Amino acid sequence: MVYMQKCGTSKLEDAGDCFAMAECWSEAAEVFLKAKCYTKCFSMCSKGKQLYNLGLQFLQQLEEHSLENSKSLEVSAIRTKYLDNCAQHYFEHADIKHMMPFVKAFSSMDHVRTFLNSRNLVDELLSLEMEMGNFLEAAGIAKHKGDVLREADMLEKADLFEDATRLLLLHIIVDSFWSSNSRGWPPKRYPEKEQLLARTKEMAKKVSECFYCFVCVEADALSDVNKSLPSLNCTLVEGRKCANLLVELVASRSILDVHLQSRAFGYNIE
Repeated sequence: MVYMQKCGTSKLEDAGDCFAMAECWSEAAEVFLKAKCYTKCFSMCSKGKQLYNLGLQFLQQLEEHSLENSKSLEVSAIRTKYLDNCAQHYFEHADIKHMMPFVKAFSSMDHVRTFLNSRNLVDELLSLEMEMGNFLEAAGIAKHKGDVLREADMLEKADLFEDATRLLLLHIIVDSFWSSNSRGWPPKRYPEKEQLLARTKEMAKKVSECFYCFVCVEADALSDVNKSLPSLNCTLVEGRKCANLLVELVASRSILDVHLQSRAFGYNIE
């Protein structure tokens, strides 16, 4: 304190050394920051353990000030090492919540991806890619995770409406005919299906009129809504026009079901 009171800025580093010897880490860090002794400053933040966030604040302060080139390069190297060490500390203690602010402060997304991928923190990377607006990258992560609905969400946000629509339709088809608890026929009914089909139509509108018509035909064929024989015949005709084999098969089988059920109940359908 005498150094600081009597000598002004000329003895700040000496004052910081005194605080460090007394293990007054936060005081030492603040004094070293004022003295522009950045290596010592962030060393104190690391030694204090509970001062990691103080070091993060210091880095943010330094970003707001223009530094001469030599100091800028020094701070850049210190920044990378400090953030890595802090993030690794919290990772080793399974404290992902406190780890993420340091990861977000990394200088590049490539650094972020390398750090999180190497530690198998896929969910955290997915959330961060979404937060940063990197929807195409987020879609790739969702695909790797097997999260089809999230992948479709990200493709839609990336304005890849055709890709998102086709993926969602494929998901509905698989869920309807080949999911673990489906018998193949009739198509499995589930509450979310109609909502998903409506969403495919909305996205298809943003592609083209032709694509929208194609999707509507397929969506109507997959719908759980009860259909009359005339509507099924129309679906079959539209499927043939579009050369959509799936629609033709579903419509044909549905028509056959109507005839079989009518015979079972003694009705005669011409």
